[in-house]
Amino acid sequence: MRYAAILFLVIGLIGGVVAAFLPGTADVPLMEGMVVSDDGESFDFDTPAGQILTVTAVTAATPDRVRAFYQKTLPALGWTQQRDGFFTRDGDELTLTIDRQNQQTTVSFEMMLTGTR
Repeated sequence: MRYAAILFLVIGLIGGVVAAFLPGTADVPLMEGMVVSDDGESFDFDTPAGQILTVTAVTAATPDRVRAFYQKTLPALGWTQQRDGFFTRDGDELTLTIDRQNQQTTVSFEMMLTGTR
């Protein structure tokens, strides 16, 4: 129920519909127009300390637009931005690495989920 309320908050903040969430998560949205890459770089690994999740996605949006989306959206979902591209929440860590080549922006989402929530 908590996440449903947060989703409505996010929709209000971004002025659009969040169509999908990052695979392996229930509350890290994919930006509209962003597609998860099947480049073989994504993985999901469980450790005694928690889950390590890496997902790569691509979009035609500029890096500045991607940064602005996540700087606005993630705090509404409880994430705190510690520095550019690095967010924390309840012991979890999320790092966004954004790269632009050939009119395509690639975003690498690297998460360490402790499961303490």
